[in-house]
Amino acid sequence: MAHNDPAENDRLRERVTELETLLTHVQHDFQQLNEVILQQQDRFTAIERQLVRLEQQLRTIADAPTEAIDPLDEKPPHY
Repeated sequence: MAHNDPAENDRLRERVTELETLLTHVQHDFQQLNEVILQQQDRFTAIERQLVRLEQQLRTIADAPTEAIDPLDEKPPHY
């Protein structure tokens, strides 16, 4: 294999160019996926905080004394 073969050099240049183009696309896709992961983490954190608040509210409601409410004493919604 001769290193001075112009055809072989052209093929190698083309292959390097293809690989560089592929790498550029992979880097772009990686950046996009990373952004999605960061957004998902933010959403997950917000949902976690909301869950904690809801659990606290549920405990407060569950711990509150309950009064027996007679449905007949309730006013209908149209009054």
